[in-house]
Formats: sequence, structure tokens, C-alpha cells
Amino acid sequence: MEDTIPCFECDRDFPSAKPEELRPFADWIRSARNQGREMRILYGGAKGIYVHSNSEGLELRLPTVVWHGPHDPEPSLMIWEKLHWNEVDEVGLENLLAQALEARRQEFRRCRFCREEVPLEHRHDDRTCHGCAEKYLGVVH
Repeated sequence: MEDTIPCFECDRDFPSAKPEELRPFADWIRSARNQGREMRILYGGAKGIYVHSNSEGLELRLPTVVWHGPHDPEPSLMIWEKLHWNEVDEVGLENLLAQALEARRQEFRRCRFCREEVPLEHRHDDRTCHGCAEKYLGVVH
């Protein structure tokens, strides 16, 4: 049996990356593991992480975009970590989730022009989003 949950509600700009605040989420994953259920969860939307849990282990992915052309982005996921359950148990599930969320948070930068928080996949350079690169730097995508 497979559970698919589109997205957990987050009341912050970024989902919490504190292990102690991730305990209910981690407990939910453990419960599914103990019941032998496979789960695919997007936690925190575009600013969060994707978790795939099955009987063998846990796969953590970060949202990204694959560009097929200048105006043709396709939402995608990149593997951040893939572990067997014995490896997860050694590190601690809450710590792994927190590390993945922090890795995703680190991909965001504030655009120097519009001041929006923009992920790596939507930036022209480390300080400029695609839209502002076109508008202020003359970049043509």
C-alpha cells in the first residue's frame, strides 16, 4: 500500500530544520515503516524536501528544475541522500531530515534587485534571479 501526501502545511518561510521540531514528522515516517508501508511525501513544498520511505530505507530529495529550453522549466527532484534503515538509525531520522532541510535552505539567495528569496534553479548568478537578470542586466534567455 502506498500513501501520497501532496504537502504538509508550513507556517514559516522555510520549514523548520530543528530536529526537535521534526519529531512528529519523523514519528509518522517511522510508523509507516513499522507497518511496512511505502510513502512519498513532499514536506514544505518548493522550500522543503521530498521523502521516499520504503521497507529498505529512506531517500531524501531536494526540489529542482530541469530546463529544456529558456522558457521550458520542468519541476524535478535531485537525490540528496539515500540510506538503508540501519544507516538512518545510526544518524537519527530527525537529524537527517534537519540536514536535508538545511541543505535546501542554503540553495536560496535574496536577489539583489527584487529582494525575493530565489532558489539556485531560478537564479542567473549567486545574487540575481532570472527575471531581474533580463530586466536589469540585459540577459536574454
